[in-house]
Amino acid sequence: MYEPGDIVLIPFPYTNLQSSKNRPAIVIYCDGHVSDVIVLAITSQKYGKKKVLLNNNKLSFGVLPLDSYVRYDKVATLHSSLIHRKVARVKKAELQNILRLFRSQF
Repeated sequence: MYEPGDIVLIPFPYTNLQSSKNRPAIVIYCDGHVSDVIVLAITSQKYGKKKVLLNNNKLSFGVLPLDSYVRYDKVATLHSSLIHRKVARVKKAELQNILRLFRSQF
């Protein structure tokens, strides 16, 4: 259904877990046997150190309305039924770079 590298629209939770906002996110893990996916937040705001630029040149399909940033320190696990839709997909090399940066935190 969804694969790592897919950019999807989800209700991304705020850190207080009291509410959420529909936001783009990139799928970094999904298991065909379990309906949960792990995603990283995508934002157009340029803040924080743990981010990587994502623009339309780095997509294999789809379009982002603005140059954006993958926040590899903003992680969420959610049921795939919460995903509104897939809007784009990053190129394989870009996904590998994002995953490398994500893993470097641990």
